[in-house]
Amino acid sequence: MTVAIVLPVRFIFRDLAVQSTSTALTADEVCVRCPVPPPAGAVLALRLYLPLGDRLETAAEVVASLEGSFRARFQGLDEAARGRLRDLLAHLQPAEAAPSPAGPTDARAHPRRAVRLRVRFPSMRNVQRHAADLSAGGLFLPARGVHAPGDVLRLTLELPDAGAPAAVEALVVRCVTAEAAARGLGKQGIAVQFIGADDSFRERIDALLAAVE
Repeated sequence: MTVAIVLPVRFIFRDLAVQSTSTALTADEVCVRCPVPPPAGAVLALRLYLPLGDRLETAAEVVASLEGSFRARFQGLDEAARGRLRDLLAHLQPAEAAPSPAGPTDARAHPRRAVRLRVRFPSMRNVQRHAADLSAGGLFLPARGVHAPGDVLRLTLELPDAGAPAAVEALVVRCVTAEAAARGLGKQGIAVQFIGADDSFRERIDALLAAVE
């Protein structure tokens, strides 16, 4: 059973640790977003951030290196770990839904939280927006239609922990235009999925989400 699902994922390749997110999951494999994916045959140390603070650590072999993502097969998972994955997949199968002009909707393992964070776009002369909500895997930004699904953005988030702005690469996965919003198909703006960050970013995001539960 394959479910399109957004989960935070950490992987280590050639001594480089990357925090990203998944696109799909089975009890045997995960598909991970990555602008420059590792080659097929590479063996990674991988961590899945499951709901309720659960983490699954495993080795995984890259079985397909795709454009903007890779698919990796778990190695050495015991039956208890596979059972945890099967239980998660059974609970998160997305319901049948009509196609939306805003883009596909994935099952979400981690809930969204209402926040108000200043988000800057350093590559766009430091344009700034305020995030409307945040999850462990991404955020929603009210914005005009200047971005499209597939765009990769470099963002900095001003978090309320008195630390320096947190840098992250994010992929636009959904865009709701003014016309779609007027038809009741969601708020105008873009939804982005985190695809490139360090461990400090993950720790700070998790701490913020725990504080606003």
